[in-house]
Amino acid sequence: MLMDDATRPHLPGGGVYGRSARKEIRNPVLALPAVRDFLMLPAEERRHAGILLRRLAGEADTEALQAWDRRRAMQAAYWRAVATYAKHVARAVDPAEKRGGAKDAAFTVLQTSKAGPSDARRAQRNPVLGLAAADDILALPLRQRALLASLLAQLADQAGRQAEEAWSARKGIMGAYWRNVSTFAKHLSQVLNRQVLNRLPQQR
Repeated sequence: MLMDDATRPHLPGGGVYGRSARKEIRNPVLALPAVRDFLMLPAEERRHAGILLRRLAGEADTEALQAWDRRRAMQAAYWRAVATYAKHVARAVDPAEKRGGAKDAAFTVLQTSKAGPSDARRAQRNPVLGLAAADDILALPLRQRALLASLLAQLADQAGRQAEEAWSARKGIMGAYWRNVSTFAKHLSQVLNRQVLNRLPQQR
């Protein structure tokens, strides 16, 4: 006899499917110290970054589907990891409960922004920079870029440790997944950091 969710017993992990009720388990980005710093920004600034990260996730999803269609499984896995963690970061820095879930005017403007195409050679070294949303993220105000760079650097370290643990446990698929997450976070954080450092002398 099948049970519906209302009568199904809760499993040890939490919830009827055993999934943890802790937000930090569902979204590991929330455990990073840099998230607290980002949440100190005004809501509109966080909203701006959240919209762009969601756009990045959507573009990465498209890349993943196209890679699957071309039977390039490793590329598809990379882009799927990028999409998943871009969404995780977006939800961490721009939580739905703090913005009411409404699509405001800023969303419409950013959805139709026309960033120029990224340099092909740069995108070859760092695939994320080939996405249109990446150009808009790199054009964020200096403070947002600095905080996002710090958050992504922490994510790269966290994911790198997860990858090593997975490899040690002979969980190759999970190891590859975490390595993709670490690579994405490291690539974007390094570019953001370079931009921040290049701008600092001009603002003294």
